[in-house]
Amino acid sequence: MRFVTMRDVIAVCVMTAVAVSGPAGAVTLRVGAGDRPPGLGNPYESVATLVSHSRVAILDSLLRQDLQGGFEPALALSWTATSDLTWEFKLRPDVIFSNGEPADAQAVKATLDFLIGPNSARYLIAQETRAIERVDVIDDVTVLITTKYPDAVLPKRLSLVLIVPPKAFAEMGLAAFAQNPIGSGSYILEDWGEQSGRTIMTANTTSWRAPEHIDRVEVYAPLRDAVVRMQALRSGQVDITLNVNVDERATLEAEGFINTTQPIGTIQSIALPNLIDPDSPLQDIRVRHALNYAVNKELITEVIMGGTTKPTGQGAIPQSFGYNPDIEPYPYDPDRARALLAEAGYADGFSLNLETLRGSQPTDDVVYVQVAQDLARVGVQVNVRPLIGTEWIRKYFSGDWGDADILSVTWNAGAYSDTIRAIETFSCNKPGAFYCAPELTPLIQESNRTFDEAERERLLQNIMARFHDLAPAIFLYNQAVIISHHPRVEKVVMGGGGLVFERMRMADESE
Repeated sequence: MRFVTMRDVIAVCVMTAVAVSGPAGAVTLRVGAGDRPPGLGNPYESVATLVSHSRVAILDSLLRQDLQGGFEPALALSWTATSDLTWEFKLRPDVIFSNGEPADAQAVKATLDFLIGPNSARYLIAQETRAIERVDVIDDVTVLITTKYPDAVLPKRLSLVLIVPPKAFAEMGLAAFAQNPIGSGSYILEDWGEQSGRTIMTANTTSWRAPEHIDRVEVYAPLRDAVVRMQALRSGQVDITLNVNVDERATLEAEGFINTTQPIGTIQSIALPNLIDPDSPLQDIRVRHALNYAVNKELITEVIMGGTTKPTGQGAIPQSFGYNPDIEPYPYDPDRARALLAEAGYADGFSLNLETLRGSQPTDDVVYVQVAQDLARVGVQVNVRPLIGTEWIRKYFSGDWGDADILSVTWNAGAYSDTIRAIETFSCNKPGAFYCAPELTPLIQESNRTFDEAERERLLQNIMARFHDLAPAIFLYNQAVIISHHPRVEKVVMGGGGLVFERMRMADESE
């Protein structure tokens, strides 16, 4: 468990001292966040998450998740498959970037051409555009996308592609653009706050989704420790914060704060690779099953997670397309785990190095200690080593895990509410693949090329059932986020990429 250091406390005190309410008359929302977006305004290195909502406040995609997990128009008003290999997107007319460039068909083409180009394969978001053969501009508001093979998921994939102004992007280059992103979204970046610890965004009044009420957003980051974020909330430094400690909910409510727990579309797991070490015990399916039976997920979710989430046996939540309702979590059965290990030739156990991404959830450190203790009870000794985000990302994408045997990995269907994205993480085709079941590759390809939704859902559910049986990971639980805020935040709106600032509202304290 991580303890708050004096440096953490000093950081809060310093930032509280410099906190301001913004220009006179401006409605300001102040947010406590664990970190800034990975890569800051770089739209292609990482997916927008709860810590990177500032990026999706600035930049737009063609479509975006609505509040129910479906999709709603963004820069595109409609999208239609005109054949198995072509998609037509009709764009919102007269949209401009904050620098005055038109957010039109040429901007969409330039963005997609960059991502499908030979120099962009290393970027995470480029994987979402891998099916695209070419992009044609029909007119200012019409784009025709031709794919190399049928891709029924393409519109959902493009919800992760943020469109940039082509002239400014070409002149600045990606590194400079990351520092000063220019978009057509609700807010304009003033400062990432790398010196002050305060990212500042102001209303983009020319945006097609101009803010309804909040003129200015100040994101205080990095506040990596949940205790520090709660201190910032209690001191009045911030109005709202995410991922507070589960055991502090009652105390915060007694102090007058409002808590909301919201499931998110990611499954916490520990990857059990079969491509990293050919001599690893993990090559044996009996060992992978044993590790799943050995972990007491009910204790983790009920005690450590405070009942905010539930154990799972697959890489998706019920709200994700392709979720299989017939799959049950592996039960806690240490005797069965020991028997399977003995049957596989490991009656005396073995050792594993586990590396985990630090800071994803406040309870992560405690969860992985509990996992290690459970595995030790069946003879598997686990050495837990936390990683900072950049090092974890490098290992995840490169496939070079060093001396790590297992790695914390989420099944992220939440990025566009479709289980295929989580499935592809554990497929042979993932860049830097760590697990491969060749027999599933044709099924994955078929699901991607099936336009009939009912049939495609059946295919995905079948793949999920196969993954459950293959156990390429220790399935743990679906993640949830606890949002805590002051009553002056009158309306809280959470979307797929985090807080939707432009739809939120502050109470009028003058009344």
